[in-house]
Amino acid sequence: MKKILFVYILVTISIFSQTNLWKQNTPNNIQDLIDNADPGDTIYLTNPEYFECLIITKPITLLGKGIDQTRITGDTLKPAITIHSNNVVIKNLTVAAKIKSTFNGGYCDGIPTNGIEIFDSQNILFDSLSVDGGEDISGAFEVSGGTGLLVENSQNIKIFNSNIKGAKAKEMGIYRCGVNGGEGIKFINSVSMKILNCTLIGGQGGNADSRSSGLGKAGYGGNALSLLTSKEVEINNSHFIGGNGGMSGCFSLSPITDTFQAKAGDGANCNESEVLFLNAILEGGDALVCSLDVQNVPNTLGGNGITATKNSEIIFDGGNLIRGLSSEDANGELFYTDFTSTIEFNNFDPNMLSVPYLLTQNYPNPFNPYTKILYSIPRQSFVTLKVYDLLGREVATLVNEEKPTGIFEIEFNANLLTSGVYFYQLKVNDFVETRKMILMK
Repeated sequence: MKKILFVYILVTISIFSQTNLWKQNTPNNIQDLIDNADPGDTIYLTNPEYFECLIITKPITLLGKGIDQTRITGDTLKPAITIHSNNVVIKNLTVAAKIKSTFNGGYCDGIPTNGIEIFDSQNILFDSLSVDGGEDISGAFEVSGGTGLLVENSQNIKIFNSNIKGAKAKEMGIYRCGVNGGEGIKFINSVSMKILNCTLIGGQGGNADSRSSGLGKAGYGGNALSLLTSKEVEINNSHFIGGNGGMSGCFSLSPITDTFQAKAGDGANCNESEVLFLNAILEGGDALVCSLDVQNVPNTLGGNGITATKNSEIIFDGGNLIRGLSSEDANGELFYTDFTSTIEFNNFDPNMLSVPYLLTQNYPNPFNPYTKILYSIPRQSFVTLKVYDLLGREVATLVNEEKPTGIFEIEFNANLLTSGVYFYQLKVNDFVETRKMILMK
């Protein structure tokens, strides 16, 4: 018997019997409706927001009114939705893990929480969702960002028209080290997955303190897509962006000469997996440092477009690969494979440098009086990069010349300017982008 379940009213519809109505004592409680539902029932979410963690163990459909109109936020430090069932459909809503804000005094008191987890399940469909991993903003240490979606030991998972993000990691852990950002989606030991018209974003790694020798390692950025022993994965018309690496030297009061680790996340990281990419854009995250006083940071690595290791087989058909930038001249690769893996390219020339029009945030910011600005252009063009004050008056010209394809960094000395807010603007052909920076003397 199929039913249609509403959050305020549960309606049983059958062509063989009259309709029955039950008023819910707790209108915000979706879990009660799930527990009382029969396999195949549909639950319509009519409220704009719910605060609970759902466990789905039977075939049902959850339908919201839209990403901007229906939101489920976890109320405990568990995934907002956990699925242990076949034939589950979830559409038209936002799902977010709880943001932890209470510190109980333990160094490792924090717990990274994932947005959605799927275990041992088949035939799952997500359509028009926004999913966020959980972030920890309490005083706890050693807390990675939560993953947007974790899928393990499952098959036939379809994700359409959705935005899925890993959470940013804590600023610094027990040893003043940043911890890792959450991954957008992570598939483990799963078969037959399809992602269509989606955006995946890895979480930023945690920034690092640097006041003790040998410490201060920034956290890794999360991969937009991470695959481990997963087969028959198809990615179509989607954009994946690796998380930026945590920044080193953010809290230091003196010059820093330690070795840091701040690798950015990859657009896609494939380990012992088989993947077909069709018209996909895979973008590695950036790896920067906070302070110009930071020295000797060889592990500050930009993210790769694709990383393939341990007998992975990748087909990349159309689309684009974008390497992540690095403040230490260690930019990411368009693609990386170990000697056991292969990438077959169709309708794409990996020998062509693939960089976007891009203007990054200056670092450090705020600054006094020096700061660096990274920008990139995909083809030889005339480039202007200028600085303006709050009134729109030009106060400095940093670039005003023809530049070849590539990634560039320029240092700006604001010694002659007064403290305040300034804007820097990049113009290349029809591309124009402006960013804000703060000078504090």
